[in-house]
Amino acid sequence: MDIIQKKREVINELVIKYEGDKLKAIDFISSDVLFENTGYGYTFALSKEILSKLDFTGISFDNFNASGYDFSNLTGISLNPQTVFNKSLKNSKLSGVNFIGGFDDVNIVSADFTGSKNAVINPQTIKKRDLYNTKLDSTYIIGSLSDCSIVDTNFKGVLNDVYVNPQTISGKSLHGTILDGVTIIGNYDGTKLFFTDFTNCNGNRVINPQSVLNKGLYGCTLNGITFEGNFDDAYISFANFTGSKNAVINPSRLKYETLAGTVCSDITFEGSFDGVDLYKTDFTGSKNAVINPQTINRASMIECKFADVVFYGTFENINVSNSSFKGSKNAKFDKTKIKKENRVNTDFTDAYVIGRHLEDKQTLKEKLEKYKEILSNNVKIKQKRI
Repeated sequence: MDIIQKKREVINELVIKYEGDKLKAIDFISSDVLFENTGYGYTFALSKEILSKLDFTGISFDNFNASGYDFSNLTGISLNPQTVFNKSLKNSKLSGVNFIGGFDDVNIVSADFTGSKNAVINPQTIKKRDLYNTKLDSTYIIGSLSDCSIVDTNFKGVLNDVYVNPQTISGKSLHGTILDGVTIIGNYDGTKLFFTDFTNCNGNRVINPQSVLNKGLYGCTLNGITFEGNFDDAYISFANFTGSKNAVINPSRLKYETLAGTVCSDITFEGSFDGVDLYKTDFTGSKNAVINPQTINRASMIECKFADVVFYGTFENINVSNSSFKGSKNAKFDKTKIKKENRVNTDFTDAYVIGRHLEDKQTLKEKLEKYKEILSNNVKIKQKRI
């Protein structure tokens, strides 16, 4: 066993049992004991349990391989992005890290800066201008975002004002972008909106569904957005309209005629739902939704919330499993005309239900037989006591 490994074992034995304030690593651990060179930069040679008991104030992390490393439970870490291995912080979790250098040509793709300190980032000078999937909480963003990729970027918690022009960002894409705190300048013509979250953004919040790329609002959180223009051929599945304004939608004119996964609060409906796909659709807070179940696509209304919906027509052979009719009007059910498997876990609150399915009768009969058996046993026990 070499002397370095021996020293590591001694430190492990001493520190593992220690309880108290963090131990300053610089006072008793040399760099060659703390780190090991893998050929791809330095990594910690001690276990995370040991590392969590140490304070790394004053320790140099030059050439440390920080890619993918989670610094969350460590104390006193100071990183110079210019001197870490390969200038990469890709996939790192940087809570508690104090930055002591700039980010020029540094890879910060999928890095999480939440809880870090002194991260001052110029998007124009980072590697490839790429902020893909980066969480920018606790950072200062200086410089323009023009030609930068902000796909899946999370701006929530940025410490200064940030301005985004959808016309000048890379690919005109706000795919998955969380725009909390961002000020939008410029319009959305030709912009890709896909799981974009507009909650708490500022500036231009007016969207014409006809002018965005492919008329797509799939999965978007549209709180604070004001709509102008119609939704003909628009794709709005899994979008959340809560807190939006002026969304007037004819469901039969939507792309694929689907409201699957859509949260319809603050939508005003016009036109029929004939042939429309309803799956995990939440109508709570919507207006003018009038539905004939017999005309719904595939006779299926699974996992929906029908508050504020007015029904007409029958539910014969319609699958309403895991749906809720609480807050709806005129929902009338004849259980003899709906298979039991098509109403599993259905909340019939506020619905009018008549009839009893054959399987329900069988279940009731079994319960009565069980109850008779219990009563009989109780009688026998009392007779024995007498």
